[in-house]
This record gives sequence, structure tokens and C-alpha cells, in this order.
Amino acid sequence: MREIRALEALVALKPTNSGEARDKLLYLMALMTSNATVLSVSEVERAIHTLHPFRPDLAKALDRRAPGGGNEMEGGSRPPPKVARRTEQPQR
Repeated sequence: MREIRALEALVALKPTNSGEARDKLLYLMALMTSNATVLSVSEVERAIHTLHPFRPDLAKALDRRAPGGGNEMEGGSRPPPKVARRTEQPQR
């Protein structure tokens, strides 16, 4: 019963800033991928609706090229990290 109320509160929560929106999105993603509970389509739609005002910030935060330093949401920008290329090894 407590879990149901917590889930309902999470879905209904209206973030007041991009940090809260990011946290909400991460909690929802973790919950949905854990298979701990199944969200109905209407719950997912309600949750997405509350995150919509922060869409540009969330897109930046989730961009795979963004470094994981966490300041992406505050407008900071750093160049992507250098990644060494893997060379092909001949098969024996």
C-alpha cells in the first residue's frame, strides 16, 4: 500500500526546476526497468506531461555525448571526453 502511494506521488509530482525533473525521470526509468511494478499508460502519460517543461534540459542531461559530471543541467558545457579507438586484432 505504501509503495502504491509513493508511486502515485512520484507520477503526480510537478518538478519546480531541472534538477527535480532529472531526478524524477531517473526514478521513473529505474522503476520501469526494474519490473518492480507496471505503470499504466495513463500514469506514464501524466508523468511525461509534468516533465515536458524541462524537455530541453532533460535532453541535454541524457545526451550520450555529454560528460557525466552533472553540471550539464546548469548550463555548463565541457567537450566530450577523448575515447581511444580500439584496433582490430587479427584472428588466429
